[in-house]
Amino acid sequence: MATQPLLEIVRIGDAPAQPLPAGERPLSGIRVLDLTRVLAGPTCARTLAEHGAEVLKITAAHLPDSGAIELDTGIGKLAAHLDLRTAQGVEILRSLLRGADVFTQSYRPGALAARGFSPKEAAQLRPGIVYVSLNAWGQTGPWKDRRGFDSIVQTVSGMAQASGDGVKPKLLPVSAIDYVSGCLMAYGAMVALARRAREGGSWLVRVALARTGKWIVDRGTVDDSAAPADLPPEELAQLCMQTQSPAGVVGHLKPVVQMSATPPPAGRGRRCRLGTTGRSGPRLRGAVRRNCGASPDLGAAAAGRAAAVPAAGAANAGPAQSPQSPSARRCASSAARWR
Repeated sequence: MATQPLLEIVRIGDAPAQPLPAGERPLSGIRVLDLTRVLAGPTCARTLAEHGAEVLKITAAHLPDSGAIELDTGIGKLAAHLDLRTAQGVEILRSLLRGADVFTQSYRPGALAARGFSPKEAAQLRPGIVYVSLNAWGQTGPWKDRRGFDSIVQTVSGMAQASGDGVKPKLLPVSAIDYVSGCLMAYGAMVALARRAREGGSWLVRVALARTGKWIVDRGTVDDSAAPADLPPEELAQLCMQTQSPAGVVGHLKPVVQMSATPPPAGRGRRCRLGTTGRSGPRLRGAVRRNCGASPDLGAAAAGRAAAVPAAGAANAGPAQSPQSPSARRCASSAARWR
C-alpha cells in the first residue's frame, strides 16, 4: 500500500478532445452519474455539484438508506432508483451512461464489472468518459478485492490504536479518511476533465481509503491539549448556509472552495443561523429541483424511465406517487433528460 500512488489518473481509451461546456460555474453542463454510497464517494459527487455539475445519484429501493448523511451528501443532486439486478435496470443505466461525462462508483471490487460497467466497458460505451473508482485497499496485495470502509481502515492500520489511551483503541472524531478520499476523487475527476478537454481520451481515476489513511498518518500528530476548541457559534455560522429541501430547511457547510472568477450566483441560499430553524432561503442551483415523492417502482411504471427524486429528500421522502400524476411525470423526466 505504501508504494501505491495517493491518486491515480490513467488514460484508458481514445476519444476526441471535448472542451468544457460554457456556463457560469466551472463544471456547468457536465453530467455526473453517482453510483457511490455512504460518505466518501457521495462527498466527491457533492463537490462536483458545488462547482456546477449536474449530478444524478443512482441507488435502489432494496439498498439501505444512510440516514441523515443523505441530507448532507445529497445537496445539489437528483436521485434515481434503478435495480441493477434486472436486465431493464442495466439497460437504463447504459443509456444514462451514454450521456454522462463522469461516472463515480464505490461498490466492492468487481461488482459493477460483473454487470458490464467496468472502466474499459464504460469507455467503450461512452468514449471520453471520466470513470472515478474508490475502493478500500488499493489495486495490489492480498486484500485488494475485499470491501471496507473508514473505521475498518482506521482499525487495521493502527490509527485507532494510536488515537486511544494505550489500552482501548479509539476512532477519529470524524471520518477523515472518507472526507479526504472524496475530495481527492473530485480533484482527480476535474483534472481528468481538463486533460480530456486538452488532449481527448477516456480516463480512469482511482483512490483507495487505506492509501488516504496512510497519507493522513504521514502528516503527523498533535497533542490533544493543542487541539483547538470548537468554533464559537457566530464564527461557525459564517461557514454555513441553509438549503430548502423536501425534508425541510437543511443547515450545512458552504462549499469548501469557491473560485473568484466563477462565484456561486448571488442569493442562492442564506447564511445559517445556528440554534434556530430560521427562514428558508432560496434553493441552490441544482439542489432539490423536483419536490416529488419517492416511488421505488416509478421507473418501471413510467415507460421504463428511472424514478428521479431530490437526493436531499431521499431519507424523508413522502408517499409513493401514481405514475400518472404530474409529480411522478416530473420525476421520470428528470432522469430521462440524460438520454
